[in-house]
Amino acid sequence: MLVKRVVGLPDEKIEIKNGDVYADGRIQRKTLRQQRAMRVLVHDDDYDDHTGPASRWRPKEVGSNWSRPHGPRVHAENTGDEIGTLVYNHTTPGVDSVGAPARITDYSFYNRGRLQRSDSDHPMADVAMSFHVQDIHGRGLLSLLATDGRDEFVVQINPGSEKYVVLKNRETDPQNSLAASGKLRGSLRDQTIEVSLFDRQFLFAIGGGTLAAVNIDNPQPPPVAKQPLEIGVQGLGLVIDHLRVYRDVYYVMPPASEPGGDVLPFTLGANEYFVVGDNSPISEDSRTWTENRFVDHNSLVGKPFVVIYPACEISLGRWHIQVPDLLRIRYIR
Repeated sequence: MLVKRVVGLPDEKIEIKNGDVYADGRIQRKTLRQQRAMRVLVHDDDYDDHTGPASRWRPKEVGSNWSRPHGPRVHAENTGDEIGTLVYNHTTPGVDSVGAPARITDYSFYNRGRLQRSDSDHPMADVAMSFHVQDIHGRGLLSLLATDGRDEFVVQINPGSEKYVVLKNRETDPQNSLAASGKLRGSLRDQTIEVSLFDRQFLFAIGGGTLAAVNIDNPQPPPVAKQPLEIGVQGLGLVIDHLRVYRDVYYVMPPASEPGGDVLPFTLGANEYFVVGDNSPISEDSRTWTENRFVDHNSLVGKPFVVIYPACEISLGRWHIQVPDLLRIRYIR
């Protein structure tokens, strides 16, 4: 028995391009709930004890009001026009973290030393961030930036008026930069704020509710930014924690020269499903199976309802075995 994710339904034409899944020529965009279920953690600031140039999150401006006296990140309230900007600088495993920022890739620590489908990592434009607001006060703006290296989105949040606007490419096209706007659903205090660039779409959410989703229509892959995420504060006092950076799953296809490999697209039959594994670089699934490539409807036996991995290791004399970690088991909702 195998557990896989269904990405293609009967009679659909399935393609995989630039890491994304297309059905009948349309990219398959995920909702916030689906993104949360599939996204891969890249960096968790709760476990980054560094400050200054050694931290992945670094102030852009000299003398910034950002500080980290203990666990949370703190921006001291000011009354001027200064903007304190916190910028994410990714680092490559094994490379000096004080050096120039690197692009986020589909590198997975779990797969180190294992044969993968490609001899190089794929740069990731599909990135996201989330953080929890412990406290917020004062009068001013909170700005969130996400860019794939070509298109740039900025969310400007005014807690005083309880309004927000989403601007797209405000520097290059100021006359047509307004992409979305609306009213907040109450205070930002004790809320989780999320932005993402998954599946050629910008998504903005607060408290688990999506406030804006803007499609990126350019079909060409973006150049991928080395500093894709920023948090800017003007005139506010702000305390945040659980600041996390994620990436999407990047699906790759086997080389065309692989024995038995088909040429995309795949067209499914009336009772066939295209399934994939989330650990894309090493998973064996409909992309690589040479016999019974597509799963027949009668072979679907049920839906998983609980996640038991990652497991923990215990030692019994000279034996080392893995058992479920009771603290990390969770239901699939």
